[in-house]
Amino acid sequence: MQIQVAAVYRGFRSYIGEQQRASGINKIKTDQPLKITCDGIEGDFIGDTVLHGGREKALHHFPADHYQKLCDTFPSSVELLIPGSIGENISSFKLLEEDVCLSDTFSIGSAIVQISQPRKPCWKIDVKCGSRGIATFMHSQGLCGWYYRVLEEGMIASTDRLKLMHREKNAPTLKEFLSVTSASRPNPELLEQFTEINGLSGEIIQQLSNRANWLKLHGTKN
Repeated sequence: MQIQVAAVYRGFRSYIGEQQRASGINKIKTDQPLKITCDGIEGDFIGDTVLHGGREKALHHFPADHYQKLCDTFPSSVELLIPGSIGENISSFKLLEEDVCLSDTFSIGSAIVQISQPRKPCWKIDVKCGSRGIATFMHSQGLCGWYYRVLEEGMIASTDRLKLMHREKNAPTLKEFLSVTSASRPNPELLEQFTEINGLSGEIIQQLSNRANWLKLHGTKN
């Protein structure tokens, strides 16, 4: 599998919402090579270091294909819903959540990255785009994109290709994972199977384990 990168983005400090919280959701497309470290793109501003960024969420990849569906659903925000507008670092076409698996390892430029977890859309998307419900819609439809951890630092550019290097034998696609985990009361055995995926974020493994234990105690019926 090889996918041409459409664009690479680096964020800058801006302020969003009534409380004017610092955010890196506003990003600038660049055609110049950028350095990727284990913490992400060098110089990429992260406003909320608890929910974004760090070793397990170093890079955010969002399929540009999803924007048409977002524009169709939220027509009042068409001018704002464009690639790069929801805080992604990497944009591409023809690579969706059903095409990638958790823990997939890719080369991009001279760097090597691995899918660590799906992205959780947050309230800042609604505020920036001026429409309530965009983040909730993205989550319900599985239009989330994904995060990479960086296995080998390097340089990347919008002229690079994303090349699949390794896929775990029984790893679920991101779409399958989101379908199970977004259910109100999923099968706890499936959640436990997911915790065994090599390369899955430790934070997500703990969340899945806790939820599986709760469901075993309280049942899977609403």
